[in-house]
Amino acid sequence: MVGDRRLPSALDRWPRIRDRLQARRLLLFLSYDGALAPLVTREDMAVLSRGMKEVLGQLAGLCPTVIVSRRGRQDLASMVDIDGLYHAGSDGLDFSGPGLRGGSRAKVEWVLQIRSLAADLVQAFLGTNGVLVDPRDVSLGLQLDPAARARSHEIERILDSVLRGYPRLQKIRDRDGLLVRPRLEWDRGRAATRIAAELAPSGTGRIPLYAGTHPADETAFHALGAEGLTFVVGGAESATVAHYQLQNPVELESFLFRLSDHIRGTEGVSRRGN
Repeated sequence: MVGDRRLPSALDRWPRIRDRLQARRLLLFLSYDGALAPLVTREDMAVLSRGMKEVLGQLAGLCPTVIVSRRGRQDLASMVDIDGLYHAGSDGLDFSGPGLRGGSRAKVEWVLQIRSLAADLVQAFLGTNGVLVDPRDVSLGLQLDPAARARSHEIERILDSVLRGYPRLQKIRDRDGLLVRPRLEWDRGRAATRIAAELAPSGTGRIPLYAGTHPADETAFHALGAEGLTFVVGGAESATVAHYQLQNPVELESFLFRLSDHIRGTEGVSRRGN
């Protein structure tokens, strides 16, 4: 576990990582916001770089590649817009992709509750500037502009009042603000474990790799760290159990190109492999 000391760089330790991956098939998990795309104040502005789209397109044809996000699954698929990828939206509550027997965890009842809550919140926030009610399939986010953030306590009281009519939903505070989702024992670690059980069962020789941010993906680092490799993108203000660090999405992109070249057996040949 790492607190104030730096983790080893995944780029500097690439030869060691490559040796660990020899003769192993890969299952790749990648967190969208902060890892694949930079963190921004408006979620719709978090777009993939041209290079990141290129390497994701390569990886989609080489190994199961799962994109994880707090966004709704359909919104996530639209933002990424690359065929052949798996999508785990709402922190993995709602996932889809070829070969996943479990399919989506998004139950109609949860979708209906979120839609109903969204309508009630729109009414509750009439006349309140700077608040965007953002329903996301089986979760809902409140996006606040800078002026609204100054009144966050007042806005949260309104949300709490409306939520009293929805006992099966819960409020969660995360890095980006306020989120509402079903009252279930669920997180990205549980999602990654379930997906890995279906796509990489024991005995298949497949190793999971997970690249995400702290603290959003810390439960997944815990869940997959014993059998796989985990990478924190960006800094970690408190302890992380990730194995390696990549400073930003640019470094993650470079690492993914190396990974793609390794799988294809073209390392040292591709101009983007270094």
